[in-house]
Amino acid sequence: IIKDAVIHRQFTPGVWIKQEQVSQAIGISRTTVRPVLARLQSEGLIETRPRKGFKVVEFAKEELDDLFEVREMLETSFFSRSAKAVPKEELQTTLANLENAEQKMLEAEPGSELWDQWLREYLKLDRAFHDRMVEASGNKQMLQIYLNIRDKIDIIGYQASYSPEQLSNAIDQHYRIIKALLKKDYKDAELIMCEHIRNVRRSIDTSEAPYMRQTAQH
Repeated sequence: IIKDAVIHRQFTPGVWIKQEQVSQAIGISRTTVRPVLARLQSEGLIETRPRKGFKVVEFAKEELDDLFEVREMLETSFFSRSAKAVPKEELQTTLANLENAEQKMLEAEPGSELWDQWLREYLKLDRAFHDRMVEASGNKQMLQIYLNIRDKIDIIGYQASYSPEQLSNAIDQHYRIIKALLKKDYKDAELIMCEHIRNVRRSIDTSEAPYMRQTAQH
């Protein structure tokens, strides 16, 4: 519950998390909350300060550059090998599910609870697709490295999706990737994947992103 609140901005980047408030809101003891926060700290989603407690992580420009550089490397290094390992039927199902989630968002009032619900569903399907493409490479070490940064990618992806232009671009690029894969045009699909990852990174610089620090200093 706490991790979901961090990723989906109920706890916005930079906010201090008070153990008392969390324990009361969820209905669990403070002794249960603290090790959860400590685990989120070890995963790089929150940070702690002496005598102040826990704060949701903010990303400096340099940290975002490093994160997206690693992400692009992990998601494209073995792209053709991964693409050939994913069955056509699975790709067709993924495409249909993404189109359904997009349609549900279009039918809902932008920014409403229902719209946000379907945005989460779309991003869940989106992340599952990216996960599958890395997993299909068969390289377990690379998959483990990818999973170590996955939650940070989710935080950025969820925040960036509140830009209508970025969301529209991301949706279009996902469709183009999958359709290229269905045609077995693996090189084109890889190029679109690179374009997609780089566009997300660029969109952060042009938005008033509340999850960014201006410098890497604490």
